[in-house]
Amino acid sequence: MFETLVNSLKKQPAVKSAGRFFAWWKTELLSGLPVGMREFLAPQKPHLYVWVDDNELIFSEQVKGEALKRIGLDDEPATANQQIAQLLNRYTDNQVRVVLLLDSDKVLTVERKVPEAVADNLRQVIGFEMDRYTPFTREQVRFDVRILADASSGQLPVELVYALAANVDPLIRVAQERGLPLDAVDVIEAVEQSTPSDDDPVAIQAHGINLLEPDERAKHNQRQFWLNMMFGGLFIALLYSLMWLSIGSRGQQIEEFQAQVDQARRDSAQVRSLRQQLDDTQEAAQFLGKTRSQSARTVELLREVTTRLPDEVWLSRFQLTRNVLRLNGEAPKAETLIAILADSPLLTNVTVDGAITAGAAGKERFRLKMDIVIPEKEEATDGTVAAR
Repeated sequence: MFETLVNSLKKQPAVKSAGRFFAWWKTELLSGLPVGMREFLAPQKPHLYVWVDDNELIFSEQVKGEALKRIGLDDEPATANQQIAQLLNRYTDNQVRVVLLLDSDKVLTVERKVPEAVADNLRQVIGFEMDRYTPFTREQVRFDVRILADASSGQLPVELVYALAANVDPLIRVAQERGLPLDAVDVIEAVEQSTPSDDDPVAIQAHGINLLEPDERAKHNQRQFWLNMMFGGLFIALLYSLMWLSIGSRGQQIEEFQAQVDQARRDSAQVRSLRQQLDDTQEAAQFLGKTRSQSARTVELLREVTTRLPDEVWLSRFQLTRNVLRLNGEAPKAETLIAILADSPLLTNVTVDGAITAGAAGKERFRLKMDIVIPEKEEATDGTVAAR
């Protein structure tokens, strides 16, 4: 409950402005302190990267760097837990950021523009409308969103990075079963160096995303939080004292507060308007989602038909309705297409849908009808084939 209240306060515009001020104030204060005290008040948390390679968990303090520890996936869980605990004990109070790395071929990226108004709830909005940006539903993927640049014309450019949950969840379970507290799930990427060397023209680094849900991330010692609260309380006490010393300017302060209230009212009205626009957009997205009649397998079917049909065959119609596919077009010998398509593992009951007539240039016009083979593990929902 306390964390929920803190997260709610962080989203308030006034709290955000105060946060930026405190961040600047903290940086200025720390810059004037000795190195030892600076590291005590604002310690830099080290990173421990882990990835799976050749049936092993490999640990390193650098992305794809020299291995600190290798633990076989077939090792006894109790033994693996003990080895990981010993590794974490190398760091003071286990204050280390543990990042599980995925290969870049396990994720896909999509660049889109979203309304600037949803920047504060970007992850929630993208997750709600996941089927607009990908062929999958929210429950089928793990994802993260990065802002690529400042907004222009009310549009915010973002990068959506997502991976199938079926590919990522087993790796997360492997880590969790061995007692490894994960802070993030990131992706390995190769970046060309500005001044590349002959031996190492590219640099291996993490993409900087986190595919873990907020409630799945490791909980750490809150020492830094309470230090910030202490300094924040000290600042508030000094500010309160200053206000009492400036009691002679109460009238001006009241006018300033009244102006702030008026601005807050205008902001509140703007938020209500934006919320209404967001609700309208979400309703439109739901309507579009309900009226879609094709599934993620449409691309697979189109690829299968295109691959099997000879080059001299022309299609003028490709219609997928529920689990029935209809094809119209022209071919030198239309009847031969029935046997060609019947060999496909994705199609069955290939029949002529109407008469075969003469076409242009000696070809025959045809209309074919066939059923789509549905694997046993897949179920149809709302008249569409469920995406894998």
